[in-house]
Amino acid sequence: MPSKPYEYPERALDEAPDEIEPHVGPKILYGILTIGVLLIIGTAFYMQFERWSFVDSLFFSTETITTVGYGERRPTTDFTKLFTVAYILVGVGIALYVLSSIAAEIIKKREVEFLDKYQKGNLRHIGHIGKHIKFAAGKFAYDKEHLTDPDQEKR
Repeated sequence: MPSKPYEYPERALDEAPDEIEPHVGPKILYGILTIGVLLIIGTAFYMQFERWSFVDSLFFSTETITTVGYGERRPTTDFTKLFTVAYILVGVGIALYVLSSIAAEIIKKREVEFLDKYQKGNLRHIGHIGKHIKFAAGKFAYDKEHLTDPDQEKR
């Protein structure tokens, strides 16, 4: 028998949720677009000033931003070397920002899903550690009025 979709006890499946979250947050989308723009700028620059092909310029731009650095190509003039220094600093910084934003969004989504399931009582095998997890999660920017210290509940 196929498994049934997850049901929220408070509402029917045909009701629309109160808030629909996008799959990709705007911060991540802008970051990916910024990386794309950086790749276009780098590719155009190296095509123009180093006279490399499109593929070689794109490859060098990508390996520079991702810090892979195969060493097959390198800038030949002082001007392109200085551009590459700035390109590395900006590109690596933006790439790290985008990756950390993606990781933060994934973690945030997982925490919200976990707390939602916990509050609805849909977690199995959590036993006695549930209150401790809920208290610890409250220390990381959740509404602290609903979260209490498990040790204080016993007093």
